[in-house]
Parts: sequence; structure tokens; C-alpha cells
Amino acid sequence: GQRVVDFKKNTVLTNFGKQIPADIVIWCAGIGVDTVLKGTSCVNERGCIMVDEFLQVKGLSNVFAGGDITAVVEEKTAQAAEEHASIISENILRNLQHKKLKSYTPNSKGIVISMGDWNALFVWKNLCLSGRIPAFMKKLIEIWTLRKMKV
Repeated sequence: GQRVVDFKKNTVLTNFGKQIPADIVIWCAGIGVDTVLKGTSCVNERGCIMVDEFLQVKGLSNVFAGGDITAVVEEKTAQAAEEHASIISENILRNLQHKKLKSYTPNSKGIVISMGDWNALFVWKNLCLSGRIPAFMKKLIEIWTLRKMKV
């Protein structure tokens, strides 16, 4: 298959030299900063993409970033990435409609880490619980997530 190696104003370029016209590019690839942004003022010294409160890449209009690769100070979880995706998709639409963008505020909900069927850790701010209660919480979260996904 082909992969995207560059994008310029309304055009995406593949590794086979194919040019694809695009009004909107949603870059969802890899766990590190792509070479397109490396070495730019958009990336901090730790290799994270700097975004503003609307999850727009600093210094680039109409470009958004979300997930673990952002410099947002928060736990890097799937839930945070899902919230980023929700805010970004809404802000793309708002941007196209020339409406005020929705801001993103990190919200620490805590993390439950499974350590087996009936053992887990719950970490939230300075609190850390281990054992069966966090394991039960993990089971409830899994049930809730599957129901939300309608699986």
C-alpha cells in the first residue's frame, strides 16, 4: 500500500508520488510526531505537538491535534483521546461554519490498571488503591464501555 509522506495546501502526497486533492486532512498515524512537523515550532523539546485550548496546533490555522502526542498536561489515556476526537471533530465543523470554537479542559478522572482478574490499581491524583475494589471498578468500566459501544 501507499502511505502519506507529505501534505501541502489542499494536496496530500504519497510515497509513490501520487498527489491526492483534499479539502480536509485528518492525520491519524503512528505514536510519534510525523516528519512533516519535526523540527518546526509546533513541536516542543519532548517531541509533543503544542496545541491551544481548542486543540489547534499552535502556529497553524485549521490544523488540530489530539491524543498522546499532544503537549496537553494530563494522563495519556484512551478516554482522553476520545474526548480530544470529540472536541476536534466539533471544532472542525464550527471552524467551517465560522462559529466560536469549543475549548478543551483536561479532566483527571483517575486510572484503573488491571493486574489480573481480581487485582487492580486505582490511581487518582495522590491517591492509590490496590486490590479487589479497583478490580471491581475495572469490571464495571468494561461493562459500561461495551454497552456504550453496543457490543
